[in-house]
Amino acid sequence: MIIQNNRLTVTLQQPGREYRRSRFDWGAIISGIVLDNKVSFCSQEAIGDNLGTEGTGLTFEFGINKAVGYDEVKPGDFFPKIGVGFLKRESRDDYDFFHDYQVKPVDVSVKRDEQVHFIQQSPVINGYGWILDRSIGINENRLVVETCLKNSGEKRIITNEYCHNFLKLGDNPVGSQYLLGLSRDVSLCESKGVIQHDKRSISPDGEPESWFYCAAEEADNSGEFCWRLEHKECGIAVICEEKFNVSRFALWGMRHVISPEFFIEIDLKPQESLTWSRCYSFEQ
Repeated sequence: MIIQNNRLTVTLQQPGREYRRSRFDWGAIISGIVLDNKVSFCSQEAIGDNLGTEGTGLTFEFGINKAVGYDEVKPGDFFPKIGVGFLKRESRDDYDFFHDYQVKPVDVSVKRDEQVHFIQQSPVINGYGWILDRSIGINENRLVVETCLKNSGEKRIITNEYCHNFLKLGDNPVGSQYLLGLSRDVSLCESKGVIQHDKRSISPDGEPESWFYCAAEEADNSGEFCWRLEHKECGIAVICEEKFNVSRFALWGMRHVISPEFFIEIDLKPQESLTWSRCYSFEQ
């Protein structure tokens, strides 16, 4: 499924057709973004024989470390994974987002008007249910993803959500020419691999031989956040306005991919809703 204008060509996956695993949302997977028919911005989580969890492009996930209802069910029973459906708990081990759980999927419908809407309405199981509506629209070199989540169940939903931005700036491998600029100070609490940083910028220190990762568990939760990922030499860039209170930040990458991640905290009583958006601009 493709949406395009005179600047952007955006490829969207059909829900449940290509990605059918238990980690990422099945709806609203943006697998390709091309600017001016020249510059591509999407990469993959993994290349070669090891496919990881098969993330690609702009891919969303709820509850990576706050699985809804997992601790309430015993092995053999199902717990909710918003955006996917219901997953089968297999053991007494903690929830592991890398693990492939058996999926009881909830269908995602697609509606098109000025935007493309991916809508998932779950049944209520063990007191949990939701209505998820993600809309995607483009205007010139801008792409807007708006998300509305409603708690349609009987129990409170406490979780988080982020976009796993699997990015690459054109044909340029990830390295020291990549610079992530941040609109507010971030103090890293965790760092693995070789990176260089100050409070408002982060960059790989040379071309990484393996993966790198850094995180700020307590980001400034006082309002919207803007970041800019650019290649310093050629000027290709992605700018994103995270239009919500950012609670956590992480950056992960390898030579073929770099992924800035900004989290929103979610706490919804039955019948409550929450709406938030991400606005991307692409430059060359």
